[in-house]
Amino acid sequence: LLEGFSVLESKNVIHRDLKLSNILINSGDVVIADFGLSKIGFKVADSIVGSLPYMAPEMLSNDGKSSLYNSKIDVWSLGICLWVLIFKEFPFQGINIKTIKRNILLNSGNNSLNSSSLYFL
Repeated sequence: LLEGFSVLESKNVIHRDLKLSNILINSGDVVIADFGLSKIGFKVADSIVGSLPYMAPEMLSNDGKSSLYNSKIDVWSLGICLWVLIFKEFPFQGINIKTIKRNILLNSGNNSLNSSSLYFL
């Protein structure tokens, strides 16, 4: 999987929707699938696309606009995949889209707080 990601990065492909359902196994080989939301031939992008539970914080903002991001957002998504495989749940949860988004923004990176800061409403 990491080798596949490395190839994508070397070809300036930002997948933007890496998630468990887009990672396939074919005869023992790991295959990254579904490039429908990918940005191909670009080192940066700015549109908000993908599956919310896997989205990196830099893709989200409170005003509905994202900032520029690069292939590091796919590294974030790979980390979320690993988390889900190990713990069988998403690290940032909530009862609705707004809460999940808020939890990603408030509880990751430099904004990381303890688990008591998670919002549920």
